[in-house]
Order: sequence, then structure tokens, then C-alpha cells
Amino acid sequence: MGYAWLLYLLVFVFGFVTCQVFYFLKSTRISIMLLKESQRCALKMALFAIEHHTQSQKLRVYAMRKAGDSNQNILDFLARSEGTINKMKTEFVGQIITSHGKVFKEIVEFKDWESAMTFYNKKELQ
Repeated sequence: MGYAWLLYLLVFVFGFVTCQVFYFLKSTRISIMLLKESQRCALKMALFAIEHHTQSQKLRVYAMRKAGDSNQNILDFLARSEGTINKMKTEFVGQIITSHGKVFKEIVEFKDWESAMTFYNKKELQ
């Protein structure tokens, strides 16, 4: 009977440790889900920014044609604008990747714009 208190103590310690481990695992899973959703939200904002830039590009081309600018000027503007969009895409993805620390580097599932859009569309379907 002298060792019954030791059994009670060990059961308590085992239960406490088990509870803490499961709480830690659950909170880690929720944190990873939140990080992925924040990545998806950031990509959605990037898509909206690119969409607005494309709309303003179309309006500018319309204004240039209405003003009688040459086709070469319009093509130059479109080339510069396309370069700006590509730069925006690269910077958006780069900023998302660098915003995660070394611990969460493996959570980022994309490295460039195409893989980011694959990630975004995959999450959109779920």
C-alpha cells in the first residue's frame, strides 16, 4: 500500500504530459492552417492589384489611341507595363517567402508565381 501514492503521481504526470502534448500539436496544426490562409489572402490581394493595374493599362491604351499616339508608342507602353507586372509578381512572391522565418520556411509551398497560382487554385477548390 505504500507505493499507491507513487502510482497516483505517475498517472497524474502521464495525463498532464499527454494533455500538454496534444494541446501543443493542436495549436501547431491551427497555426499552420492560419499561415496557409494568410498566404492565400496575400496572393488574393496581389491578384487584385494586378487586375487593377491591367485595367488602368487598358484605359491608358484607349486614351493613347484616342489621342492619336503611334502604334510604336503604344507597344512600348505595353512592354513597360508588362515588365512592371512581372516585377510585381516576383516581388509579391518574394515578400511572402521572406516574411516567414527559418522555422516556417518549409510551410511555403511555392517558389515562383506559377507555383503560387497553383497553390492558390488548389486552396480555392477546398
